Amino acid sequence: MRRQHLEEYILVLLKQLCGKRANIRMLVEWLQESDYFSAPASAAHHLSLPGGLARHSLRVYQNLASIADKLSLGISRDSLIICGLLHDLCKVGIYIRQKNGTYREHDPYPLGHGEKSVILIQRYIHLSPDESLSIRWHMGAWEAEGPEQRRTLNAAIAECVLLRALMIADQLAVMQETLAEATSRMPAKGKREYLNTL
Repeated sequence: MRRQHLEEYILVLLKQLCGKRANIRMLVEWLQESDYFSAPASAAHHLSLPGGLARHSLRVYQNLASIADKLSLGISRDSLIICGLLHDLCKVGIYIRQKNGTYREHDPYPLGHGEKSVILIQRYIHLSPDESLSIRWHMGAWEAEGPEQRRTLNAAIAECVLLRALMIADQLAVMQETLAEATSRMPAKGKREYLNTL
């Protein structure tokens, strides 16, 4: 999907929340003024390219909606949109493109991954307790250092089905993106042979 269409699609999804979440228009305006639609998803890993963050966020939303639907989880569409599209808001404004085309990370507001995303979102809209837990802990054990954080993460996982689904949707998106990047560099014959082994 081209970046312009990607941006339009994400904005349509977020604007569906108008009238349901106060100040959603202000959040959408901030996203448009920020580098959300042009930033990479990472400095050196999955989707380390312009527009990678928006592409990854949309894929997470799509995976999350699919998981919630197939498993009949009863999660509201609003929560799916918010958590899928905004879970990595902490990545806005932190990647600097180098002359060689790669990125380096410089976070002037290093609050932590999930924590920072929750704080940035709540500058504009209210999050439900499940949305806050899900965005805060979507990185799972990657973000839980020490026994107290692991206990807290485990308690959040036990309490919140949205968190469990978001963790799976995010990891699945990373795997899909990594596979797509790896196979895009393969010759056509090698790609077919590799994909047939999956």
